[in-house]
Amino acid sequence: MSVGRLLRITLATCLALLCTAAPAPGAAARVRAALAGPAVNGSGSTFAAPAIDQWRVDAGAKLGLAVNYNANGSTSGRNQFEQKLVDFASSDVSYRFPDNLANEPTPSFPFTYMPLVAGGTAMLYNLKDNAGRRIEDLQLTGELIMKIYHQYWKSNGNLFWDDPMIKAENPHLEFRLPNTRVSVVARKGGSGTTAVFTGYLRTMAPQLWHEYLSNTGQNCYGGAPCLPTSDWPAERGGELRADSAGLADFVASKDGTIGYAEYAYALQRNLPVARIKNKAGNYVLPTACNQAIALTNAERNPDGTYNLTKVYDHDHQSAYPISSYNYVIVPAGGSDPAKGETMAKFVLYSITDGQKLAADLGYSPLPSNLIKQGFDALVDVPGHPEIPTDPDKWGKFYESLTLPDGTTCGKAGETGQDGGGVDGGGGVGGNDDPGTGNGDQNGNNNQDPNGNNNQDPNNGGNNNNQNNDQNNNQTQNPNQNNGQNNPGGNTGQPTDGPKKNTPGNTGNTPGQDGGPTGGADPTTGGNNSTSPTAGGGQQTTTTGGDPTLALQQQQQTPGQSAGATANNLIDPRLAADSARSVDNTAKSVATPWTLYVVALVIIVGVFLPPPVLRLVRRRNRS
Repeated sequence: MSVGRLLRITLATCLALLCTAAPAPGAAARVRAALAGPAVNGSGSTFAAPAIDQWRVDAGAKLGLAVNYNANGSTSGRNQFEQKLVDFASSDVSYRFPDNLANEPTPSFPFTYMPLVAGGTAMLYNLKDNAGRRIEDLQLTGELIMKIYHQYWKSNGNLFWDDPMIKAENPHLEFRLPNTRVSVVARKGGSGTTAVFTGYLRTMAPQLWHEYLSNTGQNCYGGAPCLPTSDWPAERGGELRADSAGLADFVASKDGTIGYAEYAYALQRNLPVARIKNKAGNYVLPTACNQAIALTNAERNPDGTYNLTKVYDHDHQSAYPISSYNYVIVPAGGSDPAKGETMAKFVLYSITDGQKLAADLGYSPLPSNLIKQGFDALVDVPGHPEIPTDPDKWGKFYESLTLPDGTTCGKAGETGQDGGGVDGGGGVGGNDDPGTGNGDQNGNNNQDPNGNNNQDPNNGGNNNNQNNDQNNNQTQNPNQNNGQNNPGGNTGQPTDGPKKNTPGNTGNTPGQDGGPTGGADPTTGGNNSTSPTAGGGQQTTTTGGDPTLALQQQQQTPGQSAGATANNLIDPRLAADSARSVDNTAKSVATPWTLYVVALVIIVGVFLPPPVLRLVRRRNRS
């Protein structure tokens, strides 16, 4: 074969490679989606948005499902679902909340609720002391939260953080609380988060809530006590933001600000959250296990949603009181079976494999009985796939969450004396003696959101309980200096500092630390698991950059020091933007035209005809 013919064949091959290059970014995903079924659209809750957005990406990558979601608030989601503008909705409360009194249209077609994820509404705040150091160990009660909003209104915004009522609840901050003006922020328009939050405020401080809401646009129904509302009264001043992301951004941008949003938004922005006093007298954080324990007192309504009244005053020492469920609302008949199949597959993924990521995103995984409720509801969705029959396979994610004393949430939910609990599953009562065998009884009773499990930073991460307070020793945690003694290096969220003892707490004295632990922040890599084992080990997940691989949970051996295993789980801060991130990644690996051109030049150089080579050599000699 002549050199010229070889060159022509080579050029033809290169052109063929260029013409048959990889398809445009996203084409493969579109092909998978076309094979899996039509795209479905949903809208609603910002409470659940970080989890839903994560699951959309995972379900798209693993199952080829095309799911779109607009986090425009629970009320808007319900309205759009009723008008058939979306295929499904996500809401934190049912239609016509509260007590079927609200004037809200309901769907004229069959529909069903099913729990999608559990979570905690957190009090996000931004506060610095007079030395410019961030305060990260604020303590609040339900009544004090109501007083702050109420006093802000009554004083026309002349409320300051060193107010005596705030100092009284935070004796450990007596000399740190600054004379900074309090700025309050709430959600604007219909919001399921607002509905849950106001339900809590009304339960904890009914008189103040009634006075706060009276003579506003909210109807208290003929002089009856004012009910919870999903529309915060704009007449009461303060800042209003349309969604939880906007509210959290406002808190992050302004010193002295406090507001309410789902815990995931605090994790995304590395904002501190207040420890809320529960009925047992402990100040607790909205960690996954603390949420799960509180929700064992939820009572199921006939429509499949849950009454949270008993959740707010759960008497377990670790219960986080402002805990709630989010629901997905789907048609139960008369819809397109093809879309029903996509919807059902997405929901099925969310309440099964998707629950593996719940704790790391700031939520609590669903227990088996609620997963079973979802299975039962999916049977009514047209086009649904085969429904599993073993909810316990996924309920274990909830059960494996661990308290500082080594008790799992599943075990805690089986004990107690009230006999309540979700679907009669047994509530968490008051039989757990916080003076016998719990983690650090010096006020560090709950999980730290940074995955430290309140371990003493001086014992290598092993929860050896060396500061045993059962001997009435008023020990001091070395975490007072903004985490400087913590080998993790980064100042993280506060531990549970001083706690007030209730009758039956044997030999416990108030803790003195109240300071933030160090430790790696869960949103910045490192030890971002929130499911530590009893011995200090942590449940970790390695993704390797692929969101679907985040489903491969691995349980670390109990007794290992925290942080012994690297965790590459998807950064929770990116959950809300994950779809855009995937799209940008796809664009970055578009067809490498430059590489093809370089290859072409090399091939032509190698197989260049001899006459041309002689000409080049002749010119070089001259």
